[in-house]
Amino acid sequence: MHKEIERKFLVLRTDFLGSPEIPRKHFEQAYLLPEALHYEFNREDAEYKLDIFLNGEFARLMLSLRVSAEDRMALDQILFSDDGTPKVKPRIRILDGEEAVLTLKGKACGLSRDEFEVPLPLEMAKLAIRQAKSSLQKTRYFVPIGTRTFEVDVYEGPLQGLATAEVEFSESENPMDLTLPDWVGRDVSEEIEYSNAWLAEFGSCH
Repeated sequence: MHKEIERKFLVLRTDFLGSPEIPRKHFEQAYLLPEALHYEFNREDAEYKLDIFLNGEFARLMLSLRVSAEDRMALDQILFSDDGTPKVKPRIRILDGEEAVLTLKGKACGLSRDEFEVPLPLEMAKLAIRQAKSSLQKTRYFVPIGTRTFEVDVYEGPLQGLATAEVEFSESENPMDLTLPDWVGRDVSEEIEYSNAWLAEFGSCH
């Protein structure tokens, strides 16, 4: 579990991304309905064993992992409403067709929110994506600017023509202390219409 603190901007132009020296990864990602996954916590000594199942005609175990008591409390806040029903839309992401990640994000508070991310078996990720109700594809470019890395996402398919840039910060840093290159446009950090979950479900307003 970690605290995600980031700013997001529109990108005005992408001609500079053609350089082969800029690292990049292709992302295929999807957002599941909250009830698509089932979570079971079992106490084992000072930790908890967390089993995550993919629901369907038959529940399938996606992965098992150990979490601390502190992370278990934080996950309860992320995963469940007060009545115990699931509330978060899990994100499944496949990177370059070779590796997969499951991400659970808490509710944003300004520019920050809790994030829980774990590797996922590739075949299980592909199965989950086939069941997803919303998805998108994009290429992420890792652009160094001074001491920062701007993660520039160039979207594909129905979202073609949209590009955004994200910059992450540690808890000790001031997110407002940032020098922007000339290809960065409006700050959309707190505009839900530019979140990936929204874009995958409703498309772009750009």
